Amino acid sequence: PVLSPEGLEHVASHRYVAGAYTPLDNALNPFWFRIAAGLPMWLAPNVVTLLGFIVAAATFVMHWHVAPTGAEPPSRTTSWLTALALFVYQTLDAVDGKQARRTGSSSPLGQLFDHGCDCFALLLLHSMAMIVLLPGGSLWGAAGLAALYTGFFMAQWQEYHTGGLTT
Repeated sequence: PVLSPEGLEHVASHRYVAGAYTPLDNALNPFWFRIAAGLPMWLAPNVVTLLGFIVAAATFVMHWHVAPTGAEPPSRTTSWLTALALFVYQTLDAVDGKQARRTGSSSPLGQLFDHGCDCFALLLLHSMAMIVLLPGGSLWGAAGLAALYTGFFMAQWQEYHTGGLTT
C-alpha cells in the first residue's frame, strides 16, 4: 500500500484551514468568484484543477520545443502565450476550491489532488521562468530552480506541521 493505516487516517481526518487573504487575493477574488459562478454545478473541481495543470504542462512543452537547452531566448509570441497560460493557470487554481465549496464537494483527497498538481505545475512554471533568465544547462540554472522551488516546499511543510497554509 502507498499509505500506511496511520496515513489513511490522517487523510480522512484532515480539515482544510484557509490562510489569510493577501492583497492580491483581495483584488482578484471578485473576478475568481464570477468565474466560479459561471461554471456548471456538475463540473467537478478536480477537472478545473486538471485543466489548469494541462495548461501549464502544454506551455512547458512549448518552451521545451522552442528552447530545449534554456540558453535560447524565447520569441515574443512564446513569452505572451506563457504570460496568458500563467494567468489561466493561477485563475483555475484559485477557482477550483471555490467550485468545490460551491458544489459541496470539497474533500481532503481533492485538496491533495490540487496540491499535487500545484507541485508539478510549479516545477514546470519555474522551469519556464528560468528560460527568461537564460542560464542554460549550468549549475546556476539548477541552483535557481532549487531556490524557486524551496518556497513551495516550505509552505507545504508549514501546512503539515501547523495544520494551516498561510498565503
